[in-house]
Amino acid sequence: MRIKEVIRKYWLVVFIVSLLYFLYAFFVLSPHSYKHFSLIDDGQSVHNSYLFDECFNSGECAPLKEILIEKQSGRFRPGYWGIQHILYKVLGINPILHHQFRVYIVGYLLLLLLMASAIQAGGGPLSVILSSGIFVSSFSFSENIIRLGPQEPYQILLIGFFSLIYLSRSGVKRIKSYPRAFTSLLVFMLLAAITVKEPSFVIVFAPLFISFLYIKKESDKKLSVKLAIFVVLFVVAGKLLARPQNETLAYAENFQINFERFFGNGLAYTLHISNMTSPFLKLVGLTFPVVFFSKKLRKEIINEQFLFWVLAFFLSTAILLPWRFVLDRYILVPIFCFSIITGVLFSKIADYLMASIFRWGKTAMYKIIITLVLVIIFTNLFFVGFPVNLAKTINYKNWYSQCLEFGADQVMAISALENETLYINATDSLGTWEVLYEIPLHLKYLYNKDVRTQRLKGDLPNTGYLFTRIPFELAIEEPELIKLNYKIIKSKSYEIKQIDPLVFREKFPLRPIKTLSEPPLKEDSFNYYWEIRQLE
Repeated sequence: MRIKEVIRKYWLVVFIVSLLYFLYAFFVLSPHSYKHFSLIDDGQSVHNSYLFDECFNSGECAPLKEILIEKQSGRFRPGYWGIQHILYKVLGINPILHHQFRVYIVGYLLLLLLMASAIQAGGGPLSVILSSGIFVSSFSFSENIIRLGPQEPYQILLIGFFSLIYLSRSGVKRIKSYPRAFTSLLVFMLLAAITVKEPSFVIVFAPLFISFLYIKKESDKKLSVKLAIFVVLFVVAGKLLARPQNETLAYAENFQINFERFFGNGLAYTLHISNMTSPFLKLVGLTFPVVFFSKKLRKEIINEQFLFWVLAFFLSTAILLPWRFVLDRYILVPIFCFSIITGVLFSKIADYLMASIFRWGKTAMYKIIITLVLVIIFTNLFFVGFPVNLAKTINYKNWYSQCLEFGADQVMAISALENETLYINATDSLGTWEVLYEIPLHLKYLYNKDVRTQRLKGDLPNTGYLFTRIPFELAIEEPELIKLNYKIIKSKSYEIKQIDPLVFREKFPLRPIKTLSEPPLKEDSFNYYWEIRQLE
């Protein structure tokens, strides 16, 4: 389909979906409410941006090399840090501006890529609406687009552009510089995605499998093999560069290949994806066998583009299985792929039914009736899971904005102790190192203050100040501190109430406005506290 035909056929539905996205972004994701940087990742991003400046301006590039090739963790993410540097140079040290860019620009670009991919795979207007609704309403999208740190949105941007270009290759063969320039562009997009998040390399196996098992054109085989060779060599080189010579990484120990972890994580991720896309994962699972065994449906639905996203879904999920942690934000790429699959699948089935109706000699009135019935069916299906995702998103938004304030208040209070020594009451563990690492960075770059901070080791010193926050892995527990009777010079507590998603789901369809304005709350809430004691 030519670009003019696409615009003529889809402009209205794209406009409506875009408008709904910006309304959802403003009222639900609310980037204007995030007024501070986070004590997780954000300080490191600011620090690394300064290292770029130091390298470019004064030629001191050794510190920058250490963060581009992360030997301490065995990671290779220069593309991600490069993107972060550009953003901090353009947007400055303004948290609200960063969050608005993340939600309104990055989030909308993801949505545009999703719609373009669904259209390219042969989906009709229904695929655009359904795919967009599933993806944007998923909790994984909410977490990834609200926070500034996750790499997944940039990973999808690069993978998405790669897929659009690769799957359009038949239309660019007329370009004189094809295939060299075309191949170079594809390689660049894939390598850039890998430098943002290393697991992106698995996407190269989608065109490889398709070219050998489905299309079987010699030119496609050569192209897919070239891409695979470039990617594998690049990944190996990156890992060798980031590999420390004489030590075993604690970070790398979280990655294990064994059946027990694969099986456990596979079940966990299936449950996460099912909950976020409810009830569509189950429906797709039930529909696929019908499509597979029906020659007419199989011919109607399955094409190269559709297969690409099916393979990308399984590959991007499989690469997560050896990793120790199962987190919602990790599955943004699988959710993106699954949203396209679902939208295209049911859109093509609907088109097949419509075509059958006209073959049976029915009038246009029947088409209108069937269309209305399909709209009602899919709207009701979407609203099975949407209220839960909405409640979880609102919960996360409220929790995150309060946690930003929680962290900013701590750093501001600590900044008043300039030229003093502050001991942080924390154990030496994975659960505390981010805060231990981030607080000095926030003091240096956001407050321009010199406070000597260090983790409390052994007995309490006779001078200085002690910082404690709860919940945290403490070196000295709070009851013991109370007994020591050191003076508290500053403290603050926070209570963050949360919506009950299940009760919210029951009430939302009947009274959506009232349920949003007066949501049902859980009895329990998140309670946070911090204090600074003077050691004398």
